[in-house]
Amino acid sequence: MKNKIVAILLQFTFLLFSLGQLARISFPDQPVFFYVYELFLAVVTVILVIRFQNEPLETSTWVPVLLFFGYLFLSLFLSLWEYSFEQNIVAFLYFLRLMSYVIFFMYVRFFFRQYSSGWTQTILTMTTGWIILSSFIQYFLYANLGNLAYLGWDPHLYRVVGLFFDPPITISVFVLLILYFVSGYVSTKRRLIFLLIIPLVILSFLTYSRGGYLGMGAVFLMFVLRNRNWKVLILLVAILAGGLLLVPKGTSEGINLLRTTSISARFNDYEKAIQIWKTHPIVGIGYNHIRYEKDVWEEEPIYGPYNPSHGSASFHSSFLVILVTGGIIGLLLYLGMIVYFARISDFMLYSTVYLSIISLFDNVLLHPMILFLLFFLEAYRSGKHVA
Repeated sequence: MKNKIVAILLQFTFLLFSLGQLARISFPDQPVFFYVYELFLAVVTVILVIRFQNEPLETSTWVPVLLFFGYLFLSLFLSLWEYSFEQNIVAFLYFLRLMSYVIFFMYVRFFFRQYSSGWTQTILTMTTGWIILSSFIQYFLYANLGNLAYLGWDPHLYRVVGLFFDPPITISVFVLLILYFVSGYVSTKRRLIFLLIIPLVILSFLTYSRGGYLGMGAVFLMFVLRNRNWKVLILLVAILAGGLLLVPKGTSEGINLLRTTSISARFNDYEKAIQIWKTHPIVGIGYNHIRYEKDVWEEEPIYGPYNPSHGSASFHSSFLVILVTGGIIGLLLYLGMIVYFARISDFMLYSTVYLSIISLFDNVLLHPMILFLLFFLEAYRSGKHVA
């Protein structure tokens, strides 16, 4: 009975995740927010920690993970005296949030290996269908997000952003779902898999995320080289080339694959990151104090009651975020943790390769929704594989 309750809570958490930014709760005039699904994620994690205690930690070697978070906490502690009490509280909440997702993965993975839930696969498939449907609805009926600019969102035009409101995050959700459904461990009927994969591929191209395209290409090439299947290579090249040729073209800058404005913006962002990193190159400024350091380098405030920019607490690269907040040591430990996760399974290998590439251009690897989806899919996949 207890297992069934936990499974239901996990299924409900996944359903809430599919609401994307619509289920985001923000505090007025404060740089603090959370998603509704995170409340259930926290409840499930606490229940499983109380139930299993240290058992999930004893069954796996989590040393790279423990080293990274141990060091990240030390770096944060060493930086406390350079910031105000309120700033340190916000930074600690960022740290606690990141760590909670990894703890969630450890325990939910262990749970699914003890308990098999067929309904979870049904909920996952249905939710994927909802993500596909809502993304097509947004693309055809709400193609202009300009009226959301006052809430801090970029005014994307004629691009698929779904309910996630950000092309790199949206395409990453699509790609992770594609990788899951083709991973070979899904019991869903093949016809249904194709009914899900085909629209997910189409939607991925309609995000016009060049970093996402690059990540997809790298994963495709890696798959072919590992399996030495050249027929598949021809098929995948045809899909990529066809997708790039067939995506609608227009005068909007956002759907111009040769656009340079976003490249310039990213280089400016990278430059700010390097300048801040140079102030504490070894240990970093502490995770996550970026908002308060980044404000100094902005010509105009990037956070305020009428301009709540969602990019003010990070940079356009997950690796730069870690470099700035954890220094060189933190970045090396972070890379070690990524390699550790990549070795867990083929799904995690392809997923981390894709996410690492797109995270060179956008802060995707550290985004809570991407972490949740990645860890949930791998935890459930792992349980089905063992079963």
